[in-house]
Amino acid sequence: MSGETKLIDLVESGKDYRSWNAQAFFGVPYETIYSDQFHKTLNKALRDLSKRTNHGANYNMGAGVMLDTMGPEAVAKAKVMLKLPRSFTLRKVTQYLLDVYAKTYPKVKGLFYDKLIEEIEMTGRLTSALGHVRIFFSKPSRAPADKQALNAAVAHGPQNLSVAIVNSEFYDVWRAQIYGHLQNVIRLKAQIHDSIFFQYRKNRPDAPQLVCDMMQTAVEVKGADGVTRTMRIPSDISCGKPRWSELK
Repeated sequence: MSGETKLIDLVESGKDYRSWNAQAFFGVPYETIYSDQFHKTLNKALRDLSKRTNHGANYNMGAGVMLDTMGPEAVAKAKVMLKLPRSFTLRKVTQYLLDVYAKTYPKVKGLFYDKLIEEIEMTGRLTSALGHVRIFFSKPSRAPADKQALNAAVAHGPQNLSVAIVNSEFYDVWRAQIYGHLQNVIRLKAQIHDSIFFQYRKNRPDAPQLVCDMMQTAVEVKGADGVTRTMRIPSDISCGKPRWSELK
């Protein structure tokens, strides 16, 4: 959506997303954070901080809100881990985290936000890649007084699209369970965030892959840079354990 090619390239690279961001944000070599060979996290604390930074910046948190979200203890640990100046207040630490994201992916908070503001000013609405329309009665801008409206616009697009894709896939799997090739093979239980939870027969070890193959939806998305790209959110499988907790 933002047209940020550095971010697109990372998502499509096969690298561990959080760990590569930690390298980009904090200048720590990727190989010391994650092992591609063993698919193993080597520096969990730094990888988790990268995740916190990513989520905070993606949804336009301010430094104060990010401090409240992370908690003072976690922010203080981040300050020590990153060897930031002792003079930095906790709020200045969270602002630093938000700033490193903006420097790494400038189009997200730059071009993308500008296009959202422009579209709502001109049409009063946002239309998703799947055609869903949201009407805005407020006018987002970069002014502090309009921050809540801007946050709503920023979050709406990616959240709406990813959930709509999962909803569509969930419906397709349900139909296949009732009428198609998954009849008497699986039993759908729930949609949990961005996952589909189901049971399958022990004598059908191929069933999880059959479901996963139905969750590879491709969507044409026009970015803020005017370029239309094919977006495919990869799906994977956790299965084969007797307890739900062992699949996490």
